[in-house]
Amino acid sequence: MISILRGIVASVGLDHIDVVVGGIGFRVHVTPAFAQGNARDEEITVYTSMIVREDSMTLYGFESCDERDVFTTLMSVSGIGPKIALAALAVLTWIVVYLPVTRSQVAVYACAGELVLMVSLGVIGLTNAARVLAAGRVLRYRDFFLVPGQARAVLAVIVCTVVMEVAHRVPYIFITSFVVAYFLCFTVPIVLCEEVGLLGAIARSCALAMENMGTVLPVLIVGYLMILVGIVTLLGWIVLVPVEILMVMFTYLCLTGQDVARIV
Repeated sequence: MISILRGIVASVGLDHIDVVVGGIGFRVHVTPAFAQGNARDEEITVYTSMIVREDSMTLYGFESCDERDVFTTLMSVSGIGPKIALAALAVLTWIVVYLPVTRSQVAVYACAGELVLMVSLGVIGLTNAARVLAAGRVLRYRDFFLVPGQARAVLAVIVCTVVMEVAHRVPYIFITSFVVAYFLCFTVPIVLCEEVGLLGAIARSCALAMENMGTVLPVLIVGYLMILVGIVTLLGWIVLVPVEILMVMFTYLCLTGQDVARIV
């Protein structure tokens, strides 16, 4: 198992670097930010994780042990492969690089990455449960965990979470975060219900929100009020957040003309 490479950068790609160690070249897949932060003929140290398949042995590289640990944690989730895990890591790394944090907080964000992952799985499970209820089917325990397109949905939740985090750091916090939440509100339902990628889901969510403002705006306002009540009561949050997710899923299904069962 190769865990560390120290050598000379031979070439740099969009998502990989070639490192020469002792006359032998290794192609290492990295995040775009890490790749573009290195130049040819520079000496480099890369912390690596080797993924062994039947037909290949692939190296994934990281700037620190903390990044590698987050990658390993993401990989431990069923349905998430190395490419999705590396993409999620790239988003989390973006927070560290571009938001006003210090290097000493990198470990904190590594732990936050694990927390975001757990929250993501919870949001996805609840959204899928809402879809099952909307279809009029009996809700089963496995519907919270066996979710079609789970890997894409995890990435969608992480990206939306990061965008919301950025929105919270700009002036007029409430207005900015509400606008961002408004346009991204259907991203996860679209990823779960339609065969589209993340960018396509975001674009479609924005279009649905723009075209149906009279319907979507009241739903989001009620949802925000529910979250505020949940923050105050804490226990109420556990109840109200699933209800909000159910509201968003039902709204999406109605706007897209899909059959929605009546729940009494």
